[in-house]
Amino acid sequence: MKNILKLIGIIAIVLVIGFSFVTCDDGGNGDGNGSGNSSGSNTGNDNGNDNSNGNNNGGNTATKPSTPTGVAARSLSADTIRVSWSAVSGATSYKVYYSSYSGNENPNLTTTVTTTSYERTSLVSDSTYYFKVSAVNSAGEGTASSVVSAKTNKFGTPGIPTGVTAAPLSSSSIQITWLSPSGIDKPTGYKIYRSTVATGTFPSIANTSSLTYTDTGLNASTTYYYFVVATNSNGDGSVSSTTSATTTASSSGGTSPTTVPSAPTGVTATAASSSSITVSWSSVSGATGYYVYRSSTAAGTYTQAGSSTSTSYTNTGLSASTTYYYKVAAYNSAGTGSQSSYVSATTQSSSSGGGGYGTVKVENGGTKSIGIYLILVESSGNSIENSSTANVGATRTFSSVPAGKTYRVSVMEGTTTYNSNTFTLSANGTVNVSWTGLTFIIY
Repeated sequence: MKNILKLIGIIAIVLVIGFSFVTCDDGGNGDGNGSGNSSGSNTGNDNGNDNSNGNNNGGNTATKPSTPTGVAARSLSADTIRVSWSAVSGATSYKVYYSSYSGNENPNLTTTVTTTSYERTSLVSDSTYYFKVSAVNSAGEGTASSVVSAKTNKFGTPGIPTGVTAAPLSSSSIQITWLSPSGIDKPTGYKIYRSTVATGTFPSIANTSSLTYTDTGLNASTTYYYFVVATNSNGDGSVSSTTSATTTASSSGGTSPTTVPSAPTGVTATAASSSSITVSWSSVSGATGYYVYRSSTAAGTYTQAGSSTSTSYTNTGLSASTTYYYKVAAYNSAGTGSQSSYVSATTQSSSSGGGGYGTVKVENGGTKSIGIYLILVESSGNSIENSSTANVGATRTFSSVPAGKTYRVSVMEGTTTYNSNTFTLSANGTVNVSWTGLTFIIY
């Protein structure tokens, strides 16, 4: 009996062990299934990684540029406005929008430029225009700036001041000088504008009736930018070119001049053409610049013709075969010294028998577009020298016109023709003709 019981126990143990092996085989299948599921999960993770990499690559694309700053608009003439702004990092171009009426927050696109300024021409005089600017790159167009505006000049306003220069007098002052504009519309005063950047907004800092202004209270070793506008009862004229100067370093390590410089010596005057004379002189110790004065007679009143920080100055826009008299004075931060003895020179002949070339500018100050004809007046009759069409407010320029001959300007409004008085063009000279819609003004 005992043997039978042992045998039954052995058989039971064998059955248990066999069952365990069977269970292990099923577990193997389960592991296999698990491996299959794991492979699927891994594939999903791989896809996820691929998507993640795609997202990362997308994040590396360029972003749209920021909004332009320093946007400013200012009139250059009766038919032109300049818009300028500061460069935007990452921008490859700029879009300029404009409108002719206020309250328009979505003006029309007028142009795309790669510079940081734009001049809109062929505008109507004494009219306000509105602009805004946006920056562009490969990612698209950024947000546009706020709208800025400017008003074109009126006809009858003064021309552009010329010869604008700026010279440092000390660590806290700069002197600006200029020449009165040519033309019949004379200024009654001047407005001076200043900025610490070359482009952008230039606030007005002073009004003066003279041809010089000293800007004080400035910072040492700092560059300042200036332009000048002539004005009269008709309004402001066009802005001059921009000039700049840098104040000297703080005088803590040195001393400022306490006396004005002496009068220049070695002054000479030489005719450079039929419309210009060059004045030269020797350098004056302690001078930071020089004023040049001119008169039509030796004993007459000398008025400032210009200034220079070198030892020469060329006076332009003069009449042919005419004698002019000059004096020079040196200046520094202590003031302006005495004037030199006078010198004189006579401009060259205008070559009345022929030779040389000049320029004729015709401005449409009327209310309609006109055809413009520059007529060469000959003893045998009239012949057309050149012709052009001008919209309201536009100026047409006839360059390289033979000098020493007599001309007149004709304009055609519709089928009606109007003729100006005749005028003679001098070599290197310029004649300005303005059509007012009623009559001609020649200057």
